[in-house]
Amino acid sequence: MCLHILSLLYSLCLQQVAESKSKEYDLDSKDPFWIKNANVPFPQVAENVDVELAKYKESSDKITRLSGGSTAEELMQKYVQEGRAVLFTLSKN
Repeated sequence: MCLHILSLLYSLCLQQVAESKSKEYDLDSKDPFWIKNANVPFPQVAENVDVELAKYKESSDKITRLSGGSTAEELMQKYVQEGRAVLFTLSKN
């Protein structure tokens, strides 16, 4: 069943993201999440995905706050503007 849902072929997982586009994920035996969840029942794996995703979002938010932004998009915009200012200054010299 999981093979059909996830389009899993050997160690390659394909995820449909748009009508004509898909993302590929190469799973191998060294992946920490795979090691931890390889023999775990599917409902527990789903819960573990939520836990790991929450950890990732928390660390991403922390990095964003420490870098002076309130969102990742705001931070990226700040860096783009700073980059333009540096390029403008360099072009004047």
